[in-house]
Amino acid sequence: MPVLTRTASAVFDPLTAGGAPRGADMAEARLWGTEIEDIILRPSTPVFGTRAAAIAATIDPAVEVLSLMGHTTAVDGGGGDYRRLAANPGHAASFQSADGAWWQLIARDGRWSILQIGGAAAMNAPGVDITPFINNAQAVCLALGAREVLFPTASYYLLSQPAPFSYGVEIVGSGKSFTVFRRQFAPGSAFTPLFDWNGANERAGAIRGCSIVAWAGTLGIAIRLRASGPDLKPDFFKIDDVNITSGTGFTWSTGLLVDGSLSPEGAGVSKGVRNLFARDLFIFNCTSNAINANVIVNPEFHRLFTAGSAGGTNGNVTITGVTDPRTDQTASSSNVRIEGVIGGTVSWQNTELCYFEGTSSGQTATASAINGSAEGNLGTISNSSESFKFDSQRTYDTSSVNGHTSHPNNLLECWGRAIIASGATLAVTFDKAFAGTPHVVNLTPASDVRVWVTALTATGFTLNQSGTGAITVYYRAIGPG
Repeated sequence: MPVLTRTASAVFDPLTAGGAPRGADMAEARLWGTEIEDIILRPSTPVFGTRAAAIAATIDPAVEVLSLMGHTTAVDGGGGDYRRLAANPGHAASFQSADGAWWQLIARDGRWSILQIGGAAAMNAPGVDITPFINNAQAVCLALGAREVLFPTASYYLLSQPAPFSYGVEIVGSGKSFTVFRRQFAPGSAFTPLFDWNGANERAGAIRGCSIVAWAGTLGIAIRLRASGPDLKPDFFKIDDVNITSGTGFTWSTGLLVDGSLSPEGAGVSKGVRNLFARDLFIFNCTSNAINANVIVNPEFHRLFTAGSAGGTNGNVTITGVTDPRTDQTASSSNVRIEGVIGGTVSWQNTELCYFEGTSSGQTATASAINGSAEGNLGTISNSSESFKFDSQRTYDTSSVNGHTSHPNNLLECWGRAIIASGATLAVTFDKAFAGTPHVVNLTPASDVRVWVTALTATGFTLNQSGTGAITVYYRAIGPG
């Protein structure tokens, strides 16, 4: 970039540094003038309304960066800055201008938006498949070195199954009440995943801030994480603020499947899927398991809530290891921590160093398998070390779907289920009264309709809905105890 080597005052100052009179040096004046002309005449960053307008333009070879206001229209949110490349980068976040130059999107802070490759066309559009845009996202992430793909507030319809992701790609929505992915096709198998992380990259990956809704079919897996070959140990995956549910008449087979058993190391010892962190994960309407994890190491589930169809008790969680038939060596699931409300059975097999804190239903366990106080039901345990801990510093009421937890920091947590008629209001009473007005109440409807809270007090609230039929709503409140 051109710069001024001398200032005007230095070139035209009538006095020397010592105060003696001096005349202008013509060589200096000529150089200074040339630099000024270069700055004034050099190309500025051109701005185009759309990608099509930039493709049709002949752009000055001196231009290194250009801007788009939008992708297909100037106001569709798909704008951004692009830098010049010497060759075709071969992905959807690039284009060639009329002069033959190639331009690639500049990702800011390691993130970019699906709108920047035309995804606005699939926002709130039931007949438009978002899957091709999702499939293009992986190549864009790898080319830009940007893992986060942003999906702004909208419903996105998947009319076909997306291709698997490599680990490292992060799907980021605006929140589970705002970004909704709807499965609009019927999977042919209980093992067909919708979002599938199954690649050669070991590090990271995430899905955050969205709902995944089965709007067709009764089979399939919402999210699958797995090791796909030898010497892989997918690591540090994050699931945060995610709701897995279904429309009326539709279900999932499994909400979350984590499979580390396909990663043999040495003599059949699996490394597993490691360091999964899940928080505020809600899984409903699964016919088999809400979560099925096989060879999972160091996972943490915080504020996990599962329930079966219509709030039933088949929101099962199964944690297992695997035995290699060639060597009889067992790769266990280990250091598993689960905190939450499980509307089903928590089952442990070939596990070690596990911790469960919360409530569950329909379970049996022997006190000898639990370190500490056996307040309630932990789960079914087989071929596992006696290293389970049930936190006896909290109190639990497990007599119904509604319940409460008293935290050591003087916070009370209440949860429950309510069924509300079409367009109605419903008075909801907490399982236990708070010491004051709750700090927050989270609502998760079992169907994709708008629900909200009014008249919140220490003892309950009024539930409202704007749908066209009766729905089940799950709620969770936290406040002073």
